[in-house]
Amino acid sequence: MNEAVLKLLKSETGTEVVRENLKTEVTPAKDANEVWRAVREFAGEEGWLCLTDKVLKIDQPSDLDKSQGRVILSGELVKGARSLHVRQAQEGWSLVYLSAGQGDECLKFNESFISTEEGQAVRLTYEVYWKSDGSAYAPHAFRFTGFAKGDTQA
Repeated sequence: MNEAVLKLLKSETGTEVVRENLKTEVTPAKDANEVWRAVREFAGEEGWLCLTDKVLKIDQPSDLDKSQGRVILSGELVKGARSLHVRQAQEGWSLVYLSAGQGDECLKFNESFISTEEGQAVRLTYEVYWKSDGSAYAPHAFRFTGFAKGDTQA
């Protein structure tokens, strides 16, 4: 994609669009212990986990100790240019590892959403990637990048 199109996208949407590579690896997990093992090994700097009884905000790896023994339904963690997204799947869970700066070339822009958790005045920030199939660009993946404190107005 040429630079003129990237500038046009920015002028029309107000959002800067840049080229960046993204590598996506999906690993299946059959049981809750495998999910916990992957989450602990990843040791995310920030993130959230949806457990069977609550949503746990992670501000540091030691926050994981607050939920030992509970089942993770889904979650998103970040560690530098890598993210781990946990999703329930047909036969258990999918562990989706996303690495910025590696893999296929995409177009990337940033997006954020207001937290729906009561008492959390934060935005969840994401990188959104679009990939070309040779004739057009389409949504490819998104990567959790952390929490932003500050403006939480819609």
